Amino acid sequence: MRMMTATIWPLIRIGALATLSMDLLTGAATALRLIAPLPPNLVGRWFASVARMKPLHTDIARSAPVRHELVLALPVHYAIGITLAMLFIWATGQMGWTRTGGLALVFALCTSVLPWLLMFPAMGYGAFGGHGPEGTRLFSSSLVTHAFFVKPDCSRLRPTKSVNQRKYGCTYIPSSTLAATNVPAMARSTGSIVMTELLAWLPRQAPGRQPDGAGASCNR
Repeated sequence: MRMMTATIWPLIRIGALATLSMDLLTGAATALRLIAPLPPNLVGRWFASVARMKPLHTDIARSAPVRHELVLALPVHYAIGITLAMLFIWATGQMGWTRTGGLALVFALCTSVLPWLLMFPAMGYGAFGGHGPEGTRLFSSSLVTHAFFVKPDCSRLRPTKSVNQRKYGCTYIPSSTLAATNVPAMARSTGSIVMTELLAWLPRQAPGRQPDGAGASCNR
């Protein structure tokens, strides 16, 4: 249990930091008008509708507002970010890939398919957000914001040896190189040599046979 806790907490921290970097950079890019994403309160409104088992809308902006929409959006948003970070670390561990910034960026860009093909259509804005509200650029904004989903210290979990490539997988499977390696024999101690010689000598003594010299001493 303690080992599992020690493994989970670094993953949660990495996911939370990655999501925080995404939020901060998205806020800066929005302020500079480089991107035009959905207002966060609409995302919280959609999360609330999913919890009520009513995820499909013709236009989420025209749906009835929900109290504390932004407060609802934050924990779900960070839970998704932490889950995706864990998925990245688990998948790279299972594949035996070295976790680099480039690989993390590719993974982050691939996560854009979640809003493109799931959230935007359910909100009523079509696949890839092609029919988003006026003034928004959902497709490009989503791509940029997900590129901000970097792993600030993914190198901390980068395997240093081939033996540890699958350290964060559910099951440890040694690499092919490790599995093909013959482990050298350990040096034998003096005690093990004596025991080996003794065990090899005992079978030579047949039942009822006296050791050499024993009969001669008795006849005397």
